[in-house]
Amino acid sequence: MGFNFNTGVDKEGTFPNVQLQNVVSSLRVLTPAELAAFVRGSQLKQIGEVNLNSKDVIAAGSYVLFKGSLSVQLGRVDHLWETQQGVRIHLFVCLTLFDKGEVDAFYGMRCVQRTGRKHFVKVLDVCAVINVQHNFHSGNCTMQWTSTVHFERQDNGSKAAEFKHGDNDNYIVNGAALLSVGWQRQFSAVPCVQQSNQGQLRALHQGIARWHAQETPSGPSGAFEAVDPTLA
Repeated sequence: MGFNFNTGVDKEGTFPNVQLQNVVSSLRVLTPAELAAFVRGSQLKQIGEVNLNSKDVIAAGSYVLFKGSLSVQLGRVDHLWETQQGVRIHLFVCLTLFDKGEVDAFYGMRCVQRTGRKHFVKVLDVCAVINVQHNFHSGNCTMQWTSTVHFERQDNGSKAAEFKHGDNDNYIVNGAALLSVGWQRQFSAVPCVQQSNQGQLRALHQGIARWHAQETPSGPSGAFEAVDPTLA
């Protein structure tokens, strides 16, 4: 099997585009008055998903960075709309805005807070889809093994973790996620101490050694050997 280079490259002029026209009934909403006034004279239709590029899909619940008036801002998608006037078609995303906070001392990641402010922008102004998670630590969230796990429609006796969030306002930008890394780093702007090659190699060796010592099923087997970082 060969590698198709085109699958990893956006083709100019093909994005963004509608991925899913249909919207499940539970997510259907009335047309936002502000958007209707902004596109007066156009036909509006709520849509399900939009391909931002060849890798990222925007849907209700997605967290996106978009071009604000002064800087890049963060919002959570409430719903998406397609407008048409004649042959001209535009895609819009309606958002709940988030404010940027300090760097969280526990996670070392950028804090963001949900606001009550709503906003809409053209999908063309969306820069990236990023990963945002509840601030589990500061929100005093809890985890309980309560949900029953089913396999082939039968209870297999196992329990799954169920999270209970202490609030719905405080979040962190997941700096460990491999999603739109460049945009995420630019927005988060978390101070980072430059590590030397020797320091990175030493950390790698220490991590593998600890993983090996745990003797987990997925860990490395056999004798562990490492090159002294000072000799590399």
